[in-house]
Amino acid sequence: MPTGGDSFCEGGEPVGMAYGHPLGPGTGRWDELAEPVSADMRREGGQLAFWFMELVVRGPWRGRGLVRRLHEVLLDVMLLELR
Repeated sequence: MPTGGDSFCEGGEPVGMAYGHPLGPGTGRWDELAEPVSADMRREGGQLAFWFMELVVRGPWRGRGLVRRLHEVLLDVMLLELR
């Protein structure tokens, strides 16, 4: 299963990053969630569920929409890889 990551830099300085992987049926991550997950969701095969392991933006760059952009870019990349 692919693992993805992305980062943003400004003036050659890293300001934010995100990475994670799709959740397949055999992962133990389903058991770490606060609410139980249905058997159908567990069997979906990593096409619908994505586990963000890290999604961070450095303090001076917060409030600029970078978290949303990192989230969107990483999911777009993962969707392309899963096709």
